[in-house]
Order: sequence, then C-alpha cells, then structure tokens
Amino acid sequence: MKRLAYSALIVLLTLGMLGCPAADNGGGDAPPPPPPPPAEPSLTSLDLTHSGITSGLEGTRGEYYASITVGTPAQDFQVVVDSGSSNLILLGDSSLCNNCSEEPGNKYSPSASSTSQMTDKQIVIQYGSGKLEALEAKDVVGLAGHEPFEYTFGAMTQDAGVPNIMGLAYQALAEPKDAPLEPYFQALVANAGIDNVFSMLLCGPGNPGSKIEFGGSSIDPTMYMPVTFEGWYVVQPDSMNVEGSDEPIASFPQNANNLEGPNTIVDSGTTQLVVPDDMLNAMVDQINTAAEAAGAKVEEIQQSPPTYIIDGEVELSALPTFQVAAGNHLYDIAPGTYIQNAKLTNGETVQLIMIGSSDATGGGAILGQVFMANFYTVFDRANQRVGFTPVGDLCG
Repeated sequence: MKRLAYSALIVLLTLGMLGCPAADNGGGDAPPPPPPPPAEPSLTSLDLTHSGITSGLEGTRGEYYASITVGTPAQDFQVVVDSGSSNLILLGDSSLCNNCSEEPGNKYSPSASSTSQMTDKQIVIQYGSGKLEALEAKDVVGLAGHEPFEYTFGAMTQDAGVPNIMGLAYQALAEPKDAPLEPYFQALVANAGIDNVFSMLLCGPGNPGSKIEFGGSSIDPTMYMPVTFEGWYVVQPDSMNVEGSDEPIASFPQNANNLEGPNTIVDSGTTQLVVPDDMLNAMVDQINTAAEAAGAKVEEIQQSPPTYIIDGEVELSALPTFQVAAGNHLYDIAPGTYIQNAKLTNGETVQLIMIGSSDATGGGAILGQVFMANFYTVFDRANQRVGFTPVGDLCG
C-alpha cells in the first residue's frame, strides 16, 4: 500500500509543476492519462513433500522437497529446501558422476540441455550428512510462476549420500569460498523483482499442507527473533524452559556470530532439534520423568550420535511441552513434533525422540524441522529477522 500511495504522490507533484491544463476551446489534445502504479511483487507458493523419517548410524534424516526445472528443454527436479546452506546442488548424470546411483531421473544431464554451460571449477561442500564434490554449471533454472533465468549451480561429481539441495541461506556461506556463488533465492529476488522474504510451513511427515512461499508471507508473524549474523540465519535465544515452570532447564550458548561458530541457527535442512549436551540431558530427563509416570521409560539406543526412544507407548499429551525463551516471547515445542513414529534401519518402528547433540560439531544449537513444525516461519531478509506464528490449524 505504501508503494501505491507514493506513486500517486509523484503524479500529483508532476501535475502541480506543469500547471493545470487549460480549458479545451476546441484546440489541442487532452493530456495523456497518468501511468498506472507499479504492480506489487507477487507471492509464489510451492507445495512441499516430505521424505519420511529414518534413523540409523548416520543420524536421523527427513527432508522437505520442492519442484524446479533446469535446462532447455526443461528437466524436472525435486530439491530439498535448506535454510542452512547456500548453494543449489544437483546430482550429475553418468557423464559427470561415476559413483552416483543408477536410478534414472532427478539428475542433471548437460548433454540434454541446449543452454548448458559446464566448467571445470570445483565446489566442495561439507554438509551434516556428508561431503560432496561438484562442478560449476550454468543453465536456465525455472520456478513455478516465474520466467526461467540463467543461473550458476553445482553439478555433483561424487555421490556422498546427499540429495539435490536448494540452499536458501546467505552468500557468505556459499562455496567456493574464493568466489562464492550467488544463492538461488538472492538471484530470484534480483531477476523477478520480488520482496527479499521467503516463508515456510513445515507440517511434519505424513501431514498435508507443507509449503514454501517466495517473495513474502501470507501470514504476518506474531513474534520475531533478530538475525545476528548473516551466514546461516543466526538467532540468539536465551534458554530452554518447560511449560508451567518459571525456571529454565538450560541456557543457549552465546553466539560466536561468525562462520566458525558456535551459533544458534534456524535450519529447515536439519531434521532434529539439535542442542548442547547439557540441554539435551535436561530435556531427556524431563521426558523420562513424564514417561515413567505413564509406565514407560526413555532408552538410549545409540551413543554416537546420542539417540533416544521411549520404551513403551506413551500418549503425547502426557509428555512435556518445551519452550524456547527469546526476548519477551516463549516459543512452544509440542510433544507431537519432538516425538515421531520412525522406522529404524533394522525395520523396527519406535517412538523416537527427535532431539540430538551438537557437542561433536561445535556445541551450538539448530532450530531444525522439529522446532519449525510448530510455526509458520518467515525469513525476513529485508529486515534481518526471522518471524514466527504458531502453526495452529494451518496444517491440514
């Protein structure tokens, strides 16, 4: 609305400087009408699909996928939407990747695209789930609702168990470090003229309604955390609490506010809520107390990384609601988001506690999918903040 009002003011000032048109005495043409005000930037919404939760020695995994197209003619891809990295990376076909899986589809084929431009520039990225190697490639990348545009991404040359990924964090985090590639969303803002904001609704495995919105938000957040460092989306919560208690059970670490960390980040690409060991132990103790009162108990089934299940069925309503305290707000983490029915690699289905340890990776904290599933989350890059609205009945 401010943009429309500003445009109207410019028109009025211009007419005032030129003077009012003279009365029409039969000579001269009428002045042309003022130009229409500029259109508001559009909001593009894409449905997300969830891969399902698995847990094993490599950790707990579950991803949210969106659809994009690459090349001429367009090749369709499913990409993980990841606010914890900054590169667009696609699996390469057999001409690029010798050890990639033989399954067809969802792999970039430069020979099948008339607009492909391959280079010999290498990209190496260390993700939480593995390290990958890729070559820089340039081609047209398309997103529903927007014209495809030329963009440089990574075509994977080594299969590291990492899926196709669309990194949505800041360019400071992008590879290669000596010449970081522009993140896709940053390029989309420049090419499509949309607002520098994107939003996510992550409804959890098996639940409908998950989506990502580029160019704004369909809901105004009720709470915000400032972004204190623009690499990841680094925020600074104060403590972890339990609903109904005034005393925190643990404090969040102070951010380093650099790429080395430790930092607390909002990351859609991390399945669990990841916290330092002292906070993890305090939370597990709270869950175990509630489980024992219901005739069950918490069991550690793996030490590295620490993995816990509830031995015996417990109603979710009997378990505690945790609360992240940040500023004047409390952000609820419901039992239905940190407890998931998950299939272990041995085929057993269990009630898995979706909280992990960060001590082996620097001691920060990751507000991953477990946290984000409680909120409609707005990454307001224009104002250096992340906004949250409790999910309520937004998910189907």
